[in-house]
Amino acid sequence: MCGVVGIFSFKGEPVKNLKSIILKMNSMLRHRGPDQEGVFISKDNLCALGNTRLSITDPKCKIPLPLKSKNKNFVLTFNGEIFNYKSLKRNLKHKGCNFNTETDTEVLLEGLSLENLSFLQKLDGMWAFAYYNIKKKELILSRDLLGERHLFYSIIDGQIIFASEPQPIIYYLNLKKEELDINQDSIISSMFFYGCEQGQTLIKSIKRLLPGRNIITKVGNEPKEILFKKLHPERWFDFFSKNPTNKEFFSY
Repeated sequence: MCGVVGIFSFKGEPVKNLKSIILKMNSMLRHRGPDQEGVFISKDNLCALGNTRLSITDPKCKIPLPLKSKNKNFVLTFNGEIFNYKSLKRNLKHKGCNFNTETDTEVLLEGLSLENLSFLQKLDGMWAFAYYNIKKKELILSRDLLGERHLFYSIIDGQIIFASEPQPIIYYLNLKKEELDINQDSIISSMFFYGCEQGQTLIKSIKRLLPGRNIITKVGNEPKEILFKKLHPERWFDFFSKNPTNKEFFSY
Protein backbone atom coordinates (compact mmCIF):
# COMPACT_ATOMS: atom_id res chain seq x y z
CA MET A 1 0.00 0.00 0.00
CA CYS A 2 1.52 3.29 -1.15
CA GLY A 3 0.13 6.81 -1.18
CA VAL A 4 -0.38 9.29 -4.00
CA VAL A 5 -1.29 12.95 -3.77
CA GLY A 6 -1.27 15.95 -6.07
CA ILE A 7 -2.45 19.37 -7.19
CA PHE A 8 -2.85 20.55 -10.77
CA SER A 9 -3.95 23.98 -11.96
CA PHE A 10 -5.72 23.37 -15.26
CA LYS A 11 -6.57 27.06 -15.58
CA GLY A 12 -2.87 27.76 -15.91
CA GLU A 13 -2.52 29.91 -12.80
CA PRO A 14 0.53 29.05 -10.63
CA VAL A 15 -0.33 27.65 -7.19
CA LYS A 16 0.96 29.77 -4.31
CA ASN A 17 3.15 28.08 -1.67
CA LEU A 18 2.99 24.90 -3.74
CA LYS A 19 6.12 23.28 -2.29
CA SER A 20 5.18 23.64 1.37
CA ILE A 21 1.60 22.52 0.66
CA ILE A 22 2.51 19.35 -1.26
CA LEU A 23 5.13 18.40 1.34
CA LYS A 24 2.51 18.65 4.07
CA MET A 25 -0.08 16.73 2.06
CA ASN A 26 2.44 14.02 1.24
CA SER A 27 3.47 13.67 4.89
CA MET A 28 -0.16 12.90 5.75
CA LEU A 29 0.17 9.68 3.72
CA ARG A 30 3.42 8.53 5.30
CA HIS A 31 1.63 5.74 7.17
CA ARG A 32 0.73 4.21 3.79
CA GLY A 33 4.32 4.14 2.53
CA PRO A 34 6.97 4.24 5.25
CA ASP A 35 9.87 3.05 3.07
CA GLN A 36 10.29 6.06 0.79
CA GLU A 37 8.67 9.37 -0.07
CA GLY A 38 9.20 12.28 -2.40
CA VAL A 39 7.56 15.08 -4.35
CA PHE A 40 7.70 16.56 -7.85
CA ILE A 41 6.98 20.24 -8.48
CA SER A 42 6.82 21.61 -12.01
CA LYS A 43 8.96 24.65 -12.77
CA ASP A 44 5.87 26.70 -13.61
CA ASN A 45 4.19 25.80 -10.28
CA LEU A 46 1.16 24.39 -12.08
CA CYS A 47 1.57 20.79 -10.94
CA ALA A 48 2.81 19.05 -7.80
CA LEU A 49 2.80 15.31 -7.19
CA GLY A 50 3.64 13.37 -4.05
CA ASN A 51 4.32 9.68 -3.47
CA THR A 52 4.94 7.51 -0.41
CA ARG A 53 6.16 3.97 -1.04
CA LEU A 54 5.69 0.63 0.65
CA SER A 55 8.28 -1.54 -1.09
CA ILE A 56 6.76 -4.71 -2.55
CA THR A 57 8.58 -5.36 -5.82
CA ASP A 58 12.36 -4.83 -5.70
CA PRO A 59 12.19 -3.82 -2.02
CA LYS A 60 15.94 -3.15 -1.71
CA CYS A 61 15.87 -0.65 -4.55
CA LYS A 62 15.54 3.04 -3.74
CA ILE A 63 13.86 4.87 -6.60
CA PRO A 64 13.34 8.63 -6.95
CA LEU A 65 9.73 9.44 -6.10
CA PRO A 66 7.63 10.30 -7.99
CA LEU A 67 9.38 8.48 -10.81
CA LYS A 68 10.44 10.40 -13.94
CA SER A 69 10.85 8.87 -17.38
CA LYS A 70 14.36 8.72 -18.83
CA ASN A 71 13.62 11.57 -21.24
CA LYS A 72 12.33 13.65 -18.28
CA ASN A 73 9.03 14.34 -20.10
CA PHE A 74 6.74 12.23 -17.89
CA VAL A 75 6.21 11.79 -14.15
CA LEU A 76 4.33 8.99 -12.38
CA THR A 77 3.03 8.72 -8.83
CA PHE A 78 1.70 5.22 -8.30
CA ASN A 79 -0.14 3.14 -5.71
CA GLY A 80 -0.83 -0.51 -6.42
CA GLU A 81 0.69 -3.61 -7.94
CA ILE A 82 0.95 -4.73 -11.57
CA PHE A 83 0.83 -8.53 -11.43
CA ASN A 84 2.01 -9.14 -15.01
CA TYR A 85 4.80 -6.56 -14.96
CA LYS A 86 7.52 -9.10 -15.81
CA SER A 87 5.91 -10.14 -19.09
CA LEU A 88 5.13 -6.50 -19.90
CA LYS A 89 8.75 -5.66 -19.20
CA ARG A 90 10.00 -8.29 -21.65
CA ASN A 91 7.74 -6.91 -24.38
CA LEU A 92 8.87 -3.35 -23.70
CA LYS A 93 12.51 -4.43 -23.89
CA HIS A 94 11.84 -5.84 -27.35
CA LYS A 95 10.57 -2.38 -28.28
CA GLY A 96 13.80 -0.75 -27.14
CA CYS A 97 13.03 0.20 -23.53
CA ASN A 98 15.82 -0.05 -20.96
CA PHE A 99 15.23 -0.48 -17.24
CA ASN A 100 17.22 0.48 -14.16
CA THR A 101 15.11 -1.33 -11.55
CA GLU A 102 13.01 -4.45 -11.04
CA THR A 103 9.96 -2.43 -9.97
CA ASP A 104 6.51 -2.56 -11.53
CA THR A 105 6.44 1.24 -11.18
CA GLU A 106 9.14 1.64 -13.82
CA VAL A 107 7.36 -0.82 -16.13
CA LEU A 108 4.12 1.16 -15.81
CA LEU A 109 5.89 4.47 -16.48
CA GLU A 110 7.80 3.20 -19.52
CA GLY A 111 4.67 1.53 -20.92
CA LEU A 112 2.62 4.70 -20.57
CA SER A 113 5.44 6.78 -22.06
CA LEU A 114 5.62 4.50 -25.10
CA GLU A 115 1.97 3.55 -25.68
CA ASN A 116 0.02 6.17 -23.70
CA LEU A 117 -3.41 5.07 -22.39
CA SER A 118 -3.65 2.03 -24.68
CA PHE A 119 -1.13 0.43 -22.31
CA LEU A 120 -3.86 0.18 -19.67
CA GLN A 121 -5.56 -2.54 -21.70
CA LYS A 122 -2.54 -4.78 -21.10
CA LEU A 123 -2.41 -4.37 -17.32
CA ASP A 124 -3.36 -7.10 -14.89
CA GLY A 125 -3.33 -5.57 -11.45
CA MET A 126 -4.71 -2.97 -9.09
CA TRP A 127 -3.77 0.68 -9.17
CA ALA A 128 -4.46 4.32 -8.56
CA PHE A 129 -1.99 6.63 -10.25
CA ALA A 130 -1.35 10.10 -11.61
CA TYR A 131 0.66 10.50 -14.81
CA TYR A 132 1.86 13.95 -15.83
CA ASN A 133 3.10 15.04 -19.26
CA ILE A 134 5.43 17.95 -18.51
CA LYS A 135 5.64 19.27 -22.09
CA LYS A 136 1.90 19.08 -22.79
CA LYS A 137 0.98 20.10 -19.23
CA GLU A 138 -1.49 17.23 -19.19
CA LEU A 139 -2.54 15.17 -16.16
CA ILE A 140 -4.11 11.71 -16.22
CA LEU A 141 -5.61 10.05 -13.15
CA SER A 142 -6.51 6.36 -13.32
CA ARG A 143 -8.16 3.72 -11.13
CA ASP A 144 -8.16 -0.03 -11.76
CA LEU A 145 -11.10 -1.94 -13.20
CA LEU A 146 -12.31 -3.40 -9.89
CA GLY A 147 -11.56 -0.30 -7.85
CA GLU A 148 -9.18 -2.09 -5.47
CA ARG A 149 -7.19 1.10 -4.99
CA HIS A 150 -8.98 4.31 -4.05
CA LEU A 151 -8.45 7.74 -5.56
CA PHE A 152 -10.30 10.74 -4.13
CA TYR A 153 -10.40 14.17 -5.77
CA SER A 154 -11.90 17.65 -5.58
CA ILE A 155 -12.19 20.33 -8.26
CA ILE A 156 -12.17 23.97 -7.11
CA ASP A 157 -11.03 27.31 -8.56
CA GLY A 158 -9.57 25.80 -11.71
CA GLN A 159 -7.59 23.18 -9.78
CA ILE A 160 -7.93 19.43 -9.27
CA ILE A 161 -6.65 18.07 -5.97
CA PHE A 162 -6.36 14.32 -5.46
CA ALA A 163 -5.09 11.77 -2.95
CA SER A 164 -5.31 8.14 -1.85
CA GLU A 165 -7.27 9.30 1.21
CA PRO A 166 -9.53 12.30 1.84
CA GLN A 167 -7.42 13.85 4.63
CA PRO A 168 -4.86 15.68 2.41
CA ILE A 169 -7.69 17.06 0.29
CA ILE A 170 -9.53 18.28 3.40
CA TYR A 171 -6.32 19.98 4.52
CA TYR A 172 -6.07 21.83 1.18
CA LEU A 173 -9.74 22.79 1.16
CA ASN A 174 -9.31 24.24 4.65
CA LEU A 175 -6.37 26.32 3.40
CA LYS A 176 -8.63 27.64 0.64
CA LYS A 177 -11.34 28.29 3.26
CA GLU A 178 -13.78 26.13 1.35
CA GLU A 179 -16.96 24.99 3.08
CA LEU A 180 -16.93 21.27 3.84
CA ASP A 181 -20.63 20.56 3.46
CA ILE A 182 -21.86 17.16 4.54
CA ASN A 183 -23.36 14.97 1.82
CA GLN A 184 -26.69 14.00 3.40
CA ASP A 185 -27.49 11.43 0.70
CA SER A 186 -24.19 9.66 1.40
CA ILE A 187 -24.97 9.52 5.11
CA ILE A 188 -28.33 7.87 4.40
CA SER A 189 -26.72 5.48 1.94
CA SER A 190 -24.06 4.57 4.51
CA MET A 191 -26.71 3.82 7.13
CA PHE A 192 -28.64 1.47 4.86
CA PHE A 193 -25.94 0.05 2.57
CA TYR A 194 -22.72 0.56 4.60
CA GLY A 195 -21.23 2.78 1.93
CA CYS A 196 -21.61 6.05 0.07
CA GLU A 197 -23.24 6.35 -3.32
CA GLN A 198 -21.01 5.55 -6.29
CA GLY A 199 -18.35 8.18 -6.76
CA GLN A 200 -19.41 10.12 -3.67
CA THR A 201 -18.03 10.63 -0.15
CA LEU A 202 -19.43 12.07 3.07
CA ILE A 203 -18.24 15.52 1.91
CA LYS A 204 -20.01 17.05 -1.09
CA SER A 205 -16.92 18.61 -2.65
CA ILE A 206 -14.82 15.44 -2.46
CA LYS A 207 -15.49 12.71 -5.02
CA ARG A 208 -14.12 9.21 -5.52
CA LEU A 209 -12.97 8.16 -8.97
CA LEU A 210 -15.07 5.25 -10.19
CA PRO A 211 -13.44 1.90 -11.04
CA GLY A 212 -12.21 1.55 -14.61
CA ARG A 213 -12.16 5.31 -15.11
CA ASN A 214 -9.58 7.92 -16.01
CA ILE A 215 -9.71 11.66 -15.50
CA ILE A 216 -7.87 13.60 -18.18
CA THR A 217 -7.14 17.32 -18.00
CA LYS A 218 -4.58 19.78 -19.31
CA VAL A 219 -4.00 23.50 -19.12
CA GLY A 220 -7.01 25.11 -20.76
CA ASN A 221 -9.19 21.97 -20.54
CA GLU A 222 -11.63 21.08 -17.78
CA PRO A 223 -11.17 17.62 -16.20
CA LYS A 224 -13.06 14.95 -18.11
CA GLU A 225 -13.87 11.48 -16.76
CA ILE A 226 -13.77 8.62 -19.25
CA LEU A 227 -14.38 4.88 -19.01
CA PHE A 228 -11.28 3.08 -20.26
CA LYS A 229 -12.55 -0.45 -19.73
CA LYS A 230 -15.77 -2.16 -18.69
CA LEU A 231 -16.08 -5.34 -16.68
CA HIS A 232 -17.91 -8.10 -18.57
CA PRO A 233 -18.63 -10.91 -16.08
CA GLU A 234 -21.00 -12.76 -18.41
CA ARG A 235 -18.28 -14.83 -20.05
CA TRP A 236 -17.19 -16.08 -16.63
CA PHE A 237 -20.74 -17.03 -15.71
CA ASP A 238 -21.00 -19.07 -18.92
CA PHE A 239 -17.57 -20.63 -18.42
CA PHE A 240 -18.14 -21.82 -14.85
CA SER A 241 -21.67 -23.01 -15.57
CA LYS A 242 -20.07 -25.71 -17.76
CA ASN A 243 -18.16 -27.09 -14.75
CA PRO A 244 -14.73 -26.83 -16.42
CA THR A 245 -11.89 -29.25 -15.74
CA ASN A 246 -8.65 -28.06 -14.11
CA LYS A 247 -6.94 -28.17 -17.50
CA GLU A 248 -9.64 -25.98 -19.07
CA PHE A 249 -9.52 -23.59 -16.13
CA PHE A 250 -5.76 -22.97 -16.24
CA SER A 251 -5.71 -22.65 -20.02
CA TYR A 252 -8.63 -20.22 -20.24
